[in-house]
Amino acid sequence: MPALNPTDLTFLGGWATDSVNGHGDPEDQFTAMVELMTEDVGAEGLAQFHAIHNTLFTSCIRCSSCGHTTDQHHSEERTISLPLDAKLNNQNLESFLGAFLQDKISGYKCEGCHETVDVVREVKISSPADVLALQLKRASWSGKVIKTKVQITQFLDLTEHAVDGSVPLRYELIATVAHTGTSNWGHYIAYGLGPDGHWNQFDDMDTTRANVEEAMNPGGGFKPVLLYYKRVREE
Repeated sequence: MPALNPTDLTFLGGWATDSVNGHGDPEDQFTAMVELMTEDVGAEGLAQFHAIHNTLFTSCIRCSSCGHTTDQHHSEERTISLPLDAKLNNQNLESFLGAFLQDKISGYKCEGCHETVDVVREVKISSPADVLALQLKRASWSGKVIKTKVQITQFLDLTEHAVDGSVPLRYELIATVAHTGTSNWGHYIAYGLGPDGHWNQFDDMDTTRANVEEAMNPGGGFKPVLLYYKRVREE
């Protein structure tokens, strides 16, 4: 299969822009590229890709009235979509992740006591990804841009959210994608940490030197929408 030009994706039945002006979601594009890539890498290569990028979660619900605990539920995600709760405005990224992993459910009917109660579904990381992808959900159901501020951090410590809390689970930021505009139009730029240890900004065909502070806080009206963290292995 010949090398793919990003513009070819719209003709290969994969990713297509979501409006006539060519504005598309980068996460949707990446998903389409992964699907196309599977034709070349085969089952073994795809399994290795999933092992690097996918996070396996384990969750259960404990009734606040009788203490009944549901059976464990398992789910797998390549990209974690984080709701931007206005109540957490201007807090750090770990706070938003913590809220996501402690999902509150109202009006839950317990299978044990059959009472209707408010519960918390506790989600734990049972198999962590080596490359953690986080998508900040900045578009509301109505298409409006959510302006909740998130303090992006260079490092994440998710040890307390792991099933095995005895093994450190820490990550370092390696790339971001930022957006300016609305859900129908705008512009994306990306930042990446290269193998030489330097950060670069990618703006269409232009590549310029940058730093981690710019990657976390781009300025100029841009807000990060995709964050990529690489797991830090303990020595």
